[in-house]
This record gives sequence, C-alpha cells and structure tokens, in this order.
Amino acid sequence: MITVFPPDVEGRAGQSAGPARAKWRKVNCRGLEPDEARSYLAEKDKSKRDKRMSLSEAVERFVHDGDDIGLGGFVNGRQPIALIHEIARQGRRDLTLSFQSGGLAVEYLPGAMALEPTRTGIKRMEFGNWAHEAFGLSPLFRHVAERG
Repeated sequence: MITVFPPDVEGRAGQSAGPARAKWRKVNCRGLEPDEARSYLAEKDKSKRDKRMSLSEAVERFVHDGDDIGLGGFVNGRQPIALIHEIARQGRRDLTLSFQSGGLAVEYLPGAMALEPTRTGIKRMEFGNWAHEAFGLSPLFRHVAERG
C-alpha cells in the first residue's frame, strides 16, 4: 500500500498543507489512475513561489509519526545526518527506516531511541546491510535487534 494525496496537499499560495493530510487515502501500489494523475497535475500549484524552508520546518511539515523514511547515501558517504538529528529532536515515533547500508545516519536514530525510548521510536527497519566494513556489526544494531 502507498499513500496518495489529493491535489491540494501541497497547499495553495498562502495556505497550509497540514489539514489536507487527513484526506489522504491508501491505494494499491499501482499509484494513481491515469485520470487521477491528470487531475492532480492540472490542479497542482505551479507558481514560482519560494519553496525553501529550514530543516526544522521541513521535518515538521513532511515527517510524521508512523512514516516510512528512505535514507540515501552509502555507508558514511552522503547520508542525511542533519535530517536524522532533526527527526530525533522533534521526537518522531513509530518510524519505518528503509536504507541500503549502515552508516552514521542509521546509527543516530536507533541511538536516540536507545537513550530516550519514550521520545523517539522505530517500528520497523528494512535494509540490505548494517555493518561498518572493517569494523563489523554495529553495537546499536545489536541493541535494537535484541531488545525489539
């Protein structure tokens, strides 16, 4: 299942996208039907407004409890460390982490969960590898795996 949103989720000029999240619906992995996709693109806000925002604002707006977060990068290269710090600071819970290989980014969130389990939480992890090349298996991976 994936989440599909109506055309107004991005928000019109001057509007917040927050309340529209309640209108999201679950559909099969096929995604939008062709007519829905055309309607979405036709009604999408195409204004040239400034869409930049702080990392704090981005996490507050786009990362919610229960979300699946896909982390990019490879081992310790080009991973979103600052993003993970902000997610931990804002105390997001019941997250699913999807990533290809271990590294600092995928260490920090379980680390925050280990330090304050009532504040930050991971519900599920999907990954190809969580080892640190020459250093082997991560102590945090062992902690998370053994304690659920």
